[in-house]
Amino acid sequence: MSFKALNLKDNTIASLYRQGYNTPTASQTKVISALLRGESMLFKSPTGSGKTHAYLIPLIDKIDCSSEQLQAIIVSPTRELNRQIYSFAEAFKKEFPQLEVCLFDDKNKRLTFKGNSSQIVIATAKNILEYLDAINFKSDEQIAWLILDEADLLFDEDHLPNTLALLNKVKSKQLVASSASMKNDLENQLKKFATNKLSVIQTKNFATNIKHVALDIKHRDVIEALIATIAITNPYLAIIFSSKKEKCKAINDELIKAGYNSTLLTSDLGKRERKNIFATIKHDDEISLVVASDLFARGIDLPNCDLVINIDLPSKDEYYLHRAGRAGRFGKAGTVVTFFDKDDTKGIERLKQKGVKFQMCSLDYEHMRLKELKEKSAKKTNRNVLLEKGIGQINAKYGTKNKSKVKPGYKKKRQKEIEHLKWFLSTRKHINKQSKKK
Repeated sequence: MSFKALNLKDNTIASLYRQGYNTPTASQTKVISALLRGESMLFKSPTGSGKTHAYLIPLIDKIDCSSEQLQAIIVSPTRELNRQIYSFAEAFKKEFPQLEVCLFDDKNKRLTFKGNSSQIVIATAKNILEYLDAINFKSDEQIAWLILDEADLLFDEDHLPNTLALLNKVKSKQLVASSASMKNDLENQLKKFATNKLSVIQTKNFATNIKHVALDIKHRDVIEALIATIAITNPYLAIIFSSKKEKCKAINDELIKAGYNSTLLTSDLGKRERKNIFATIKHDDEISLVVASDLFARGIDLPNCDLVINIDLPSKDEYYLHRAGRAGRFGKAGTVVTFFDKDDTKGIERLKQKGVKFQMCSLDYEHMRLKELKEKSAKKTNRNVLLEKGIGQINAKYGTKNKSKVKPGYKKKRQKEIEHLKWFLSTRKHINKQSKKK
């Protein structure tokens, strides 16, 4: 389906084509159509599937640019994501010259603050409340749109007080919430504040354009395995995630020592440093590696990222979804390589159960390739089952569960039968091998 089929205005379609967006994603098609109908909505779709544009496109299509009144509030949990949303919205201004978007940033600098003349304002929940006070917003006023990006985080303990204060202060015709993951009570929380029926749209957890590799490093040195993986995959831009920021710094230092143009993103960096690093990554083709903590696993758009390397499993399974979503943005092909060893097999199995289709591999250092691991033979499994079944029957025969019926000397007789069973199965295995050779 094309954007034209969604009944958008001509200048909206022209702007999208100029920006290089020719076809909506599956989740965008559903969300845009519903929002154009005036529905309130909670939608969940994989990271990288274009969630921001899913609400921005119908918002800008319906905004009244001739009015200087506040019509839409967009809230996200981080300044980095707010700047990204702001840049996406500003990209429409060529076709919508009267569009005024305000990014209400930290206390030191209120970017693009235009008093009460902006139709759209973007900020964290805390800063939005300050903005509303600055323009003397009255609680009985109603705006057209209130949008919560990364809504599950906005309802986390750290953000919840400001989020609830905002929802209680601002009444909107359309309440929109987007997220890559969804908590059980999120829908019920939002229903309390929606002025019309809240639609819920959910799509698959993992985008189909991303390949997932579980790489068994067999307790080898992580840096050695990392450098080998980078050499084998040869990424244009790779993000390397670690659960611990201290480890991030150590890894980044080692990569720089090895001659790589690598940069670091952790919470220890100041706001200005982080902003400068993002600008450098997006505009400097020489930076090919970014080492980051899980703080940067959500809502950050680096369009050229084609590889994510997890040097460890995240502390929460849902963080894997957010890490993986940094690769293969907007339908591009991407790969996620996750290091593991025997200690991490339970975590890998848990992610498999949640829908991650891993290609199981190990590092072939001699030929510098990722070698696919073979699954355990089904015949071996059957032999184990036969042995267990046989031992169970022997135990039942000698009544080990009811000691009153046990005959003298039963332990030696039972053990002798078990040894005979093992010999029989082993002999059968040898005979089968010999017949195959013939």
